[in-house]
Amino acid sequence: MAQREHASSSSTTATRPTPLERRRLSTVEFHSPPPSPTYYPEHEPTPPILPKRTQRVFALLLKPLVLPALAIALPAWPLLAAACAIPVIGVMAIPILLLISVLLLYVIAWICYLFLAQRDLPATWTNAHRWSPRNFFPFVPINPIRCAKVDLAAFRYTVTAFRLVFPAMFDWSYRRIMVIGTTKGSRVVKEGILYGSPSRGKRLDVYLPAEAPVSVHSNVPGVGPDGHRSSSTTSLPTASSNGMPVIVVIPSMLGPLAITSKRRLYLQLALRLRRMGYCVIVADITYYPESRIKSSVIDLRLVLRWTAKNCQRYGGDPSKIYVLGHGLSAHLIMLTISQEAVVLSREGHLDRAYERERHMLRAKHESGSHHGRRYGEQDGRNEEGEEWLKSGEVRTRKRVASGYSDALDEEMDEPVRLDRTGRRGSGEANGAAVEKEGWVDESEESAGIPGHVMGSIQRFSSSPSPQPLHPNGISTSTSRKTEEAESILSSAAYRKAEDEVGNGLRRVEIYEPEVELPAIAGVILLSGISDVIKGFRSESERGLEHLSYLRRSTGPSHFNCLIHSPAHLLYAAKNIVDTRLLPQKFLLVHGGKDQVVPVEQSTLLKTLLVGIGVEHVRLRAYRNLGHAESIACLFLGMARSNTRYTRQISEDISSFVGQ
Repeated sequence: MAQREHASSSSTTATRPTPLERRRLSTVEFHSPPPSPTYYPEHEPTPPILPKRTQRVFALLLKPLVLPALAIALPAWPLLAAACAIPVIGVMAIPILLLISVLLLYVIAWICYLFLAQRDLPATWTNAHRWSPRNFFPFVPINPIRCAKVDLAAFRYTVTAFRLVFPAMFDWSYRRIMVIGTTKGSRVVKEGILYGSPSRGKRLDVYLPAEAPVSVHSNVPGVGPDGHRSSSTTSLPTASSNGMPVIVVIPSMLGPLAITSKRRLYLQLALRLRRMGYCVIVADITYYPESRIKSSVIDLRLVLRWTAKNCQRYGGDPSKIYVLGHGLSAHLIMLTISQEAVVLSREGHLDRAYERERHMLRAKHESGSHHGRRYGEQDGRNEEGEEWLKSGEVRTRKRVASGYSDALDEEMDEPVRLDRTGRRGSGEANGAAVEKEGWVDESEESAGIPGHVMGSIQRFSSSPSPQPLHPNGISTSTSRKTEEAESILSSAAYRKAEDEVGNGLRRVEIYEPEVELPAIAGVILLSGISDVIKGFRSESERGLEHLSYLRRSTGPSHFNCLIHSPAHLLYAAKNIVDTRLLPQKFLLVHGGKDQVVPVEQSTLLKTLLVGIGVEHVRLRAYRNLGHAESIACLFLGMARSNTRYTRQISEDISSFVGQ
């Protein structure tokens, strides 16, 4: 946790974090009072590292050259290959064919790099020498093996586009005009709703649940969605007193395919989920290259907060919120959830250790200072304290307004703060800091959750009663509290609790914790990424680590990739994480033929979730399912060759939401 500086009347000293400070998980300091109760500090996105001017100039010159070369060489290659079979012409065609093959080898790879990899250059490409060729030429591959890997990946993506994207575009255009564009479209979807993102143009669409929900499930044999009798043993989603279940769909990074708003590209998926009887929310999220992962997490938290507060107006149930993501959006969902659970568990773990040590210290102090009391009463109190210490629970003598007890004396007059040398800090300055660091969107019923973020409730009196002074001019109460805090923080038990929290885990923080994350009923991840490092290695083997957004959005440094990896966070906090802070249900869907995100990503995530104590984790792996097909099979209007698993995955989602 980042350390803050607190000003006193005589000097300014940097204080070391105390348990009181750990509960305030934000490092934002207001220089002026918040303008409104819903105010939160604006997030400044970190821009990518741009190439130098000479590199940009050469890149602009290369683009008009490689595009015509590709347009000429690509259709000429099969003609020359056929001409090689002719005895006389083949002698001249073979050298030209080899030349065009080499040209295509580099042209295709360079086009991919010129359009996708020029922003945020890697450290290996930059050179400290001023006249180095790398400081003048754009970032393009020279190694023929890497170029061949990029060409193979480009060929696979092109085949996928012809199989999935183009059929979906025709059906999307039809539904966009004939369904959403008519007067009846307002009964289906409410578009363009602002949810409070700091980035411009980020909105969400709400697809209203159907009046008569259609699902692939039925409890008893009856009429199926196609009008024929069905003997399946599944159930239709039923509306509760608050509304229908809500599925929040988070669009993934689509790169150059995002010719329109990403949320609108998921029209066919939202319509299918709506037909299944759910209230569907599709939101735009800030992704790379607009900004890095921090902005994405903030936007997702804002979307979920908006959903919890407003979904009931559109027929949804705020107690049944499910989140669905695919690929990189699945990684974003899992990161946001695990980040909050790990940080709150870490703070609760340290707070419990502090409270246990404080109780033991005060029990020893009272047992030595009250010899005049009756022995029976004193023995009963000591036995009670020993039983409580064995239980490992946290108990406070007096409950403050926020539901937690800080390092205070019995009068609860002011907090204790220590500097790096162990000396006490100024109580007045610290009290002013508490008043300035306000929180918004705070739940009053925060007690009971270990490490819950503290709010803007004023804990201490603004005019404390005068205390007797020590000979050196310091109040006796403050001096006693300082000694108590020093003894607790230096005790062996508290040090052991700190050692259980790794150094890397201490640097993990919640992005915009004042944006309250609602209770999530379940998470649906389709071909999701759980381990960023494994994902980066997989991309490196395919030669795509510079074209993919994974490392550039979550990193680019190795440590940033680690703290933005849900698998590493859960593994590092496996001994202290509280599963009550995680959703209780997870559905993982992955394909055996997924060449973009290997199926090991989902099997690893399931192992970690089950290992830390999450009860309901279901992994559905389909042998012949690819990466794009795992989400495309749920789109309406797709060809049958791409929807072989539509019924199975739809049943998985319906049974998962209905259980």
